[in-house]
Amino acid sequence: MGDNRKVLQQYLLFIIGLFISSVGVALSTKAGLGTSPVSSVPYSISLISTALTFGGFVNLFSIIQITIQVILLGRKCKPVEIAIQTVLALTFGYMTNFSCTLLRGVNPTTYIASFMLMILSCFVLALGIWVQLKGNVAMLPGEAMNRAISQVTGKKYENVKIFFDIVYILIAAAICLIFTGRLSGVREGSIIAAFAVGLIIKLYNKIFKKKSYIQKMRHTGAEKKWSLQYFYHDLARLVFIVWFAPWYRPIVLYENENAKKKIKGGAIITSNHQTFIDAARISGIVLPYRRIRYMGLARLFKRKSTRWLFPRLLMIPVDPEKTATATLREVINDINGGWVVGIFPEGHVNRDSVLSEFKEGTALFAQTTGCPVIPTYILAQKSRWERMICAIGEPVTFEAVTADVPKTEKRRAFMDELFRRTKELEAQCIANYDSRHKVPYR
Repeated sequence: MGDNRKVLQQYLLFIIGLFISSVGVALSTKAGLGTSPVSSVPYSISLISTALTFGGFVNLFSIIQITIQVILLGRKCKPVEIAIQTVLALTFGYMTNFSCTLLRGVNPTTYIASFMLMILSCFVLALGIWVQLKGNVAMLPGEAMNRAISQVTGKKYENVKIFFDIVYILIAAAICLIFTGRLSGVREGSIIAAFAVGLIIKLYNKIFKKKSYIQKMRHTGAEKKWSLQYFYHDLARLVFIVWFAPWYRPIVLYENENAKKKIKGGAIITSNHQTFIDAARISGIVLPYRRIRYMGLARLFKRKSTRWLFPRLLMIPVDPEKTATATLREVINDINGGWVVGIFPEGHVNRDSVLSEFKEGTALFAQTTGCPVIPTYILAQKSRWERMICAIGEPVTFEAVTADVPKTEKRRAFMDELFRRTKELEAQCIANYDSRHKVPYR
């Protein structure tokens, strides 16, 4: 049972890597400076033919690469591996179409913007490949074909890969020149991607292997588990950033100049709670440069769909009926240790546009740790096609708010002030609302 779960997790990780790679490929096409070598041929063909979509040509190209493998390996060919490659390749093709659709509204108008988008695509594509390697379950047809040629000819895999990357670029360049008269699918971006992606993958390896990436804990046995949790958390955070930024094109408002300053050290971030993806939206848009541990209802951790995921996203289970001392101590230790803890003071998902009364838990942590509390507000979208509007308030501390308040009333007074500030952020969002603000897909 344990082995099956491990295999399932590896395949899930691989598919996540495929999706990230598809976003990287889609970003490179939007940059307009050429795609990665392996995608350059199907992309160039898609520019001159409407018979299939870009993803469709990616699928067709993958089938050709799989066929070459079968011919070269003959009896040594493993049917199960070929079948897995075929399914994953087709999945990648459909993901590429989906990612291109998501990024439909991204259209850089200057060369600098295109170049920066191309660099971003290299980092995203490299991350996708790196995640696939961590999944370690299969190879995509292009890489598997290179491996097959290496086995048959005795040439080094790296040399075979470099050779075919060059061949792909030359073929794509020839297609563009013959049929369009210009280098549409192959440009400087293709050359840069050919060299940069591999180097960026090495960079990711160094980043994730650093000791500083693992939280220092007393028990040595917990370090590996904690580093793995960091991995899932950071991976999800990057996916949120890549997804939400181009899709929602968020309008971020600030209460004042102090609200724009980056938060260092331990802190609490609060927000209204309208949907189950609010934590993702805050991580991807409001505070993308920090890891955030969110508090969630303990019963949600017992569901089959979330009991594996939530702990790996570093979420903290809380039971409103009986808050355990261990949970309180964990949150306080995290804040004192430099973490940002995310709290929804309403204590539940509130579908209404009217804020509910804030619970006093936030005040307890703010009082005990003395950390700043960052109020935020996300405006409810009247349509799924509207751009996201959020407001970030100036950080406030428990001591500053309750200095002149009687001891027995301090916590309630702090929450009332936090509620008032959140209402002001709501008014700021409403004042900047415009129904014409649409997401790219629309």
